[in-house]
Order: sequence, then C-alpha cells, then structure tokens
Amino acid sequence: MSITIQVSAKYYWGFRCNLSINQIKKMSEEQIVGYVKKEMEIFFKSNNLLDLSEGVKELKLHIHDKINIDEFHNEKILYLCSC
Repeated sequence: MSITIQVSAKYYWGFRCNLSINQIKKMSEEQIVGYVKKEMEIFFKSNNLLDLSEGVKELKLHIHDKINIDEFHNEKILYLCSC
C-alpha cells in the first residue's frame, strides 16, 4: 500500500507523488521532504519547466499534520506545506 504525498505551496500546489508505507515508516520528515523535492526536480526538468525546477531548491516544506502511519489509509493524502 502506498501513501499519496501532495505539495501545498504557491506555484507547486497539487504536485503529487507516492511512497509505500514501508518506505515512509523508515524516513524522517526531512527525508520525506527531500524525496518529494527530488521527484519535483526530476518531473519539472523532464518536462522542460526549468524555472519551476530551479525554484524547488528554495522551497521550504514541512508535513502539515503529524500523522500515525499505522492509521493511514489509502484514500488519505499527506500534505507537505510551504513555511
């Protein structure tokens, strides 16, 4: 089972990626944010959106609501919000 992670930030709102619950359980918040930012950079570069890709480096994200992964269901979304 995987968890959908969605970015909530100006210009980047709605970007989504997925991570398995097993992966997320092994990661810190900083690692989750780093993973998502890397996925964003790859996506934007591969679609020739270089300004958006460069902006990801300056983006400061955090998990909106602390969650208990064991209680997380497939239909929920984990939000990463800008500071």
